[in-house]
Amino acid sequence: MSRLHVALAALLVTGTAACGGPSALTTSDGGFPLAAADSLARTPEADLDRAAAGYRALLAAADWALAPDDSAHVRRHLARLAPLAPRLGLDGDLRTWPTGTGADALRWWRAHDPAPATVPNERLREHLERGRLADAEYVSTRHPSGLDGRGRLLLRLGEPEWVRSPYSLTLALASGAADGLFVRPEIWGYPSVSDAAVYLFTRGEGGMEEVSARELLPTGLQMGPSLSRSGETTMIARGLYDLLRPVAFTTPEYAQIWDRAARYLDEVALASDGSRPAGLPPDPYLVDLLEVDRIDRELRRRRAAEVPLTLTRAAGNAMGLAVDARPLRFRQPDGSTRVELVWTVPPDALTVSPIEWATLSSLTDADRVTGLDVTLTTFDADYEAVGFGRERLVLDDEAAGSGLAPRVLQVQPFPPDGSLALGVEARFGDVVARRAVVRADTLAPLRIAGFEVSDILPVTLPAEQLAADPNELALADYLPFAVTGSTLRRGDPLAVVFEVYGLSPGDDGLARYAVAYDVTTEGPRGGLIGLFGGRRERRAASALTNETEAGRVREAVAVDLSALLPGDDHVTLELRVTDEATGASVTRSLPLRIVE
Repeated sequence: MSRLHVALAALLVTGTAACGGPSALTTSDGGFPLAAADSLARTPEADLDRAAAGYRALLAAADWALAPDDSAHVRRHLARLAPLAPRLGLDGDLRTWPTGTGADALRWWRAHDPAPATVPNERLREHLERGRLADAEYVSTRHPSGLDGRGRLLLRLGEPEWVRSPYSLTLALASGAADGLFVRPEIWGYPSVSDAAVYLFTRGEGGMEEVSARELLPTGLQMGPSLSRSGETTMIARGLYDLLRPVAFTTPEYAQIWDRAARYLDEVALASDGSRPAGLPPDPYLVDLLEVDRIDRELRRRRAAEVPLTLTRAAGNAMGLAVDARPLRFRQPDGSTRVELVWTVPPDALTVSPIEWATLSSLTDADRVTGLDVTLTTFDADYEAVGFGRERLVLDDEAAGSGLAPRVLQVQPFPPDGSLALGVEARFGDVVARRAVVRADTLAPLRIAGFEVSDILPVTLPAEQLAADPNELALADYLPFAVTGSTLRRGDPLAVVFEVYGLSPGDDGLARYAVAYDVTTEGPRGGLIGLFGGRRERRAASALTNETEAGRVREAVAVDLSALLPGDDHVTLELRVTDEATGASVTRSLPLRIVE
């Protein structure tokens, strides 16, 4: 089919303001031409908002039965997304792709929006801008993305910080420069990311492709020197010496290869200089291509460890901000789910290091975080925004020094299988210098009826300070003591607060429920040098039974951590609540890292 019905537009539009509305991209007969969407996404002059809407249409169309021409448009953009999102499973030449790929790809983009509270998806816009530059400069006739290796790297990491195009007269002559057989390679570098972020490109089938150091050499030399032709070892050494010179002083692995080539050439010069005493013949092992391959593999392993899969600057130049957040689900009287997001910013995240101040001092007079801009966006199961809230906090000197007291943001009702995105920007005066997005993905709603238990809120309160009747206190009364992150300081008291719903009364009209918990920690790892993991060891256990006349009750239980050993750094609290009238039970788990 060459056109998709207008229902497709409803699948892809996050909001009419995001792309000019469905009518901006639909034809008069209610269809959607994918060729036009592809052109919008790749044309530099096209409006980015409309281009983004067209791009989303292309991804949504991946889940439709498509004619070959339309399939080619979709395939191009799935191939460009594949290296950014390996979990989508888009491998090979993409003649086919898994069922549901379009919906999964759209969710991936929504989940990677660096500023969910804004209308455009800045990360998607950045991807389209990078793609437009790649289409103009780095085209391939063979790869399904339409881009060569340089273009695909640009999609991942952005434009290189430097580009070198080294030349070797020796290799040009060896490969037949007059016939144009020797193509100057390109070397791209991203030194601010890692000194391992260096990429070699040379001419391949359909365009420039990434190669190893060996593959920089002409084809005739890549297998090593020929026994029937003298001088090829020297040509290999000269070629590696010339071509790796731009990275010899910045990348340790390429420095090794360059140094070996340089030493071999020195030995050749000594051996051929008749005015000097005869020395040992040049050592061919210095430029053994198997050794070159080994060094090249070392670099690739280090690059895989140090260079991120994808690098984005869509969030601007702001640094990261540490934010602790804990979403808690509660059931409302009408059966809907209310989510309370308890969050805070640690004290050290509100101070300025000398290095950071050196940069900020030219932009602002503020020497600390003076305010926080907070946004909370609610998404449905398809990552469509369905709710939004914003607040601005002004911090005085005391708050900046002691940290932000735990705060709570409420979402009611919470959509089924929805998610939350908390955005926090730290301002130094008028300058946004730090930014964070904390996501709570796919929060399942609580059961609308019957026996159920809320999520548990950990608090640092000793048993003697817990209220005799927790129902007399509101959740907000516990906030000053809330554990919003995943860490607990060793020796601090711990209690958990939660709510129980849908209790069934007994014959006497009273509902009885049992609360039990286990605290476990991972014991010594078993098997040969601990390769088979560790066993869980119980450190504490407790049980109690309460009764109530109400079908809903708030409970607070002190947790005994006195039996923890010095090496117990990771513990899990497992809480079980049982309705004694029906035998139904619900379990909630709380993993914690114990710090000194």
